[in-house]
Amino acid sequence: MNLLSSNLLAQLAIDLPLQNTLLVKSENLAPQHDLNKAQRHKLKANSFNCPKPVPSHVALFDDVITTGSTIDACISQLKEAGATQVDVWSLARTPAKGFEDN
Repeated sequence: MNLLSSNLLAQLAIDLPLQNTLLVKSENLAPQHDLNKAQRHKLKANSFNCPKPVPSHVALFDDVITTGSTIDACISQLKEAGATQVDVWSLARTPAKGFEDN
């Protein structure tokens, strides 16, 4: 993810400090492709922690957002650690079930 975020910031000519140690994955989870949104949220709730204080404004970089459960878990942990604003930057978002392209 560091490669993704550093390249994006370079292309946008934005000078922001990158810190890939603000969030630490506290447990490895089994593949979740067969789980529904509620099941994913339950599994992810305590999957991350912040080992040190965080800045008040944080930007999260993610390649693909599927259900949003990972992002929700990360935002919760960052806010518990002191962030007052969390922005989410992603390259792609999977469509909701039932979405049809007309």
